[in-house]
Amino acid sequence: MIHDHDLDEWELWEKYPKYHKWWNKLYLSQVMGYSCGPCGTKIPKTSEYVIRPIYNLAGMGIGAEVKVLEKNDLSSVQPGYFWCEYFEGRHFSTTFEKHNDGWKCIHNWQGWNDKNNLVKFYKWIRSDDVPIFPEKLKSIDVPYLNIEYIENKPIEIHLRPSGNPDGTYHEKWNNYIPIWSDTPKENIETFISQGYTWIDNPFDDWMEDKKKFMIEKRLGYYVW
Repeated sequence: MIHDHDLDEWELWEKYPKYHKWWNKLYLSQVMGYSCGPCGTKIPKTSEYVIRPIYNLAGMGIGAEVKVLEKNDLSSVQPGYFWCEYFEGRHFSTTFEKHNDGWKCIHNWQGWNDKNNLVKFYKWIRSDDVPIFPEKLKSIDVPYLNIEYIENKPIEIHLRPSGNPDGTYHEKWNNYIPIWSDTPKENIETFISQGYTWIDNPFDDWMEDKKKFMIEKRLGYYVW
């Protein structure tokens, strides 16, 4: 039997046609009551906003950036993208499994990145501080949901589980340090001296279709 965690995003899209709207990040933001809108709509106030593709089944946060937009701006967001108020706080990637008595967390990771480069995470740590499962998502009838949060605010969902930061599901490691092509050599030497273990990217074939859209190249992880 093929399980949802074995399927690519496009295969899940084909499997769950009635849930296509949940791949729409603008729709999710509207459902959650955030200040947001598509290209060509007026910015309500001068502030920081996240600009993202409305749909992006390739994942990895490709195309997302934080920008200051001026009030009443109509032209700074390109077609196919949307703007949404920017949230400060901890980033979580949390996977829930559906049970008869509700949704249960099976994986929860806190990630660190920089607002100047949302794609490039530099640390993931397994966390017991599980965000609240949103009431507005409880009716989705799939075995698993992976939800990306800023604090308790969902910003993206996937109709599949997401295990460890490298895509595996074993419980061996609790800390993942992504290593990028421009990670300083002295940082790497520090991880080695502290006894971190190196692991390669386990799914480089899965990354092939995304590399053309990414400036960054992730080489693997130091873990412990």
